Amino acid sequence: MLTAAAHRLAAALVFVMLTLSLTATGAFAQLDAAGDTVISNRAEATYLDEDGNAFGTISPTVTVTVRSVSAVVTTPDETEPSDAVAPGERATRLFRVCNGGNTADLYTVTRAEASAPASIVSLSFDNDNSGTPTSGDTAIALGSTLSPRLQPHECVNVIAVFDTNASVPGSRLSLSITARSNVATTVNGLVSDDGTIVNSVGD
Repeated sequence: MLTAAAHRLAAALVFVMLTLSLTATGAFAQLDAAGDTVISNRAEATYLDEDGNAFGTISPTVTVTVRSVSAVVTTPDETEPSDAVAPGERATRLFRVCNGGNTADLYTVTRAEASAPASIVSLSFDNDNSGTPTSGDTAIALGSTLSPRLQPHECVNVIAVFDTNASVPGSRLSLSITARSNVATTVNGLVSDDGTIVNSVGD
């Protein structure tokens, strides 16, 4: 039969271990761990009763392996014009493709469209991060050209050059692209995301 001190010890140990367990769970949820990272956690608790007797316990070690997850974020995602163009103009706009996953990945532009009567002249990965077409950029062929390998949270610009052609003043022109990941061994496979840029047509 358990004494009152033993009851208090058991309650204290359960409380401490639950607290540590919840703390560890929160740490796992907030951890920005790379794919295949192994995380181990163990809780230890000690208790001193009213007679000065020390007690202690150690929980089993919990081991978690973080799976590799693919994610891509393509921006902007505009619904209103962010800039203006004129009829018969050739203009340049920047999309941004970012690795939102936890493993290195490469990205492909699988779709690029401009609302009529505009037309896309060229797309390229902005390898030198200049924001303008240069000789150091990689021309994009839809569905095949790979971006530089991006680490988690790393981004690359996609430079879109387009002609407004005979656009009507007062109208809007939209540009949109779809970027897709290429590492198929992640837990969620290939993923994609769309980006849209809206332009207003002035005189």
